[in-house]
Amino acid sequence: MGGGRIEGVVPHFILHNSYFRRGRGEFFVSPTEVLSNSKLDMNLSLVNFTAFNIPEKFFKDIAQQVFKKEGVKRDVSLEVVLLGRSKMREINKRYAGRNRITDVLSFPESEVRKPTKKEIDFIQAKEGEESLGEILLCPSRIKKNARKLKKDFKQEMALVFIHGILHLLGYDHTDTKSTRIMQKKEKEIMDACSSILASSKIT
Repeated sequence: MGGGRIEGVVPHFILHNSYFRRGRGEFFVSPTEVLSNSKLDMNLSLVNFTAFNIPEKFFKDIAQQVFKKEGVKRDVSLEVVLLGRSKMREINKRYAGRNRITDVLSFPESEVRKPTKKEIDFIQAKEGEESLGEILLCPSRIKKNARKLKKDFKQEMALVFIHGILHLLGYDHTDTKSTRIMQKKEKEIMDACSSILASSKIT
């Protein structure tokens, strides 16, 4: 199956299936402005609606590496929500018209504030912080994909999360050039996260 933009649909959020990286999925892209200037004070909020045990520190440490590599220096907040298969399918169907489970959905802050998203209870950024957006992850789908690809669950979780943040920072994979740029960024950040992954435990 080839991946690409769905014609006739104006995307309002990013939908990414990890299979697209290997030419087996589809996506929507809605890039946002890359944050810059001043000293970074990053706040990450995690809400877990699953039985998976993935500490907030795992995501925060990885996000810090992404922001460091990308030169993000403005005070920002990032919300991460872990969902089960049925809820992820429900949201995917409602907002992307895809009645299937996906591994990640990313909502830029500009989309979080839209009236069309009023039915989703987004986490609010603290006063004085600028929210980058919200990332919804489905650990069970990510774990299944990792098994199919014969990869470590922790590695795949980190890669999918990094991919989601890069989308919020304006990266996409709409053509060969942009795909190569994004994949290069992912590899660089994954390499920088080696010590984090070595010391982290997720189940």
